[in-house]
Amino acid sequence: MRTAILKEIDRLEFKHCKNCPLTNDDRYYEKHCIKNCEIGDEIKELGQELIGIKEQQHAVRVQEIMSKGKNMTHEDILYLRNREVSRKEIAKALDIKQDFVKPFFDSIEGVISV
Repeated sequence: MRTAILKEIDRLEFKHCKNCPLTNDDRYYEKHCIKNCEIGDEIKELGQELIGIKEQQHAVRVQEIMSKGKNMTHEDILYLRNREVSRKEIAKALDIKQDFVKPFFDSIEGVISV
């Protein structure tokens, strides 16, 4: 799916944008291509599809990692933190008691940042 979208964007750019005199002039690019061009709108929609696919992949990966529970690796925890999963949610999946959450993450983040 992702590859097909990228190919379609390439096709549109090659067929339409390459020969458009406005794409070579930065003054008109934003005014025309982004706001007024039907092909620009289509490319923008395809870009949004790509973003949606990537976000879905991240969501699936987060769920896979969270389901590991106590078998999460340091890299898994870093990935979750980068995806803005809260310490509280991660600690719950790891079955860490509330009193140990802060020391645990302080030690994990210290190891990862070294």
